[in-house]
Amino acid sequence: MMEKRVPFQVMLDPEQHHHLASVAARRGQSIGSLVRESVARYLADLSVDDDPLMGLIGLAADDGPRPYGDVATEHDRYLADAVAEESNRPASGPDAPDAPGASNPRQRRRSKVASAS
Repeated sequence: MMEKRVPFQVMLDPEQHHHLASVAARRGQSIGSLVRESVARYLADLSVDDDPLMGLIGLAADDGPRPYGDVATEHDRYLADAVAEESNRPASGPDAPDAPGASNPRQRRRSKVASAS
């Protein structure tokens, strides 16, 4: 089944159209397939600096306290604390569900699975 495509009109110079038509005829392809192939290659070759999402890096203020260290490596703990703060329950520290020695249902399931194997 052919994937859905979006119609798009491009105005080419007559010389560009002639060259595309020649290449398409030699390859046994349509001009449209050559254009799609070219666009795919162009997009794949874009540098990281050209990616608009890269502009998001550094937009958020990151000058608050860091109880766990680097936010990039400890983001799960920070997110768990934020969720816990919203629901008024402990997420980290000695009372946290994942603290060493705490009762953790996932660890209990893992240990049961490991002992069954």
